[in-house]
Amino acid sequence: MKHIITLIMAAVLICGCSSTGRVQNADEEQPAKGLDMTGYTDIISYIEGHYPGVYVEDGELRIRGAEQAPLYVVDGSTVFDISDINPIDVKSIEIIKGPDASIYGMQGENGVIAITLKKGPEMEK
Repeated sequence: MKHIITLIMAAVLICGCSSTGRVQNADEEQPAKGLDMTGYTDIISYIEGHYPGVYVEDGELRIRGAEQAPLYVVDGSTVFDISDINPIDVKSIEIIKGPDASIYGMQGENGVIAITLKKGPEMEK
């Protein structure tokens, strides 16, 4: 019986590891240069459409499980509003929640949306 359970567990592990598809998690950084951002005129609708677990409520972004708006960090600086950011200028977006957001202290308790903008020569890409 013990050998049968071990074989079944091994088969499940092999099948689970052989998948080539990649699921986008809300805790991952997603580089923006490989994505088509041309159909979006504002960053809020782009983030809502591309990051699972992020939605708009009362005109503000929310991260699933949070009661209030997340902390916005753009190029390492805290900002109150990201609606004026052009999606084409974005290099990467990272959604941080849970224990990973603790590096931002109490401000990060509702999650963090960290945005890195393109600089210099990157703006032409």
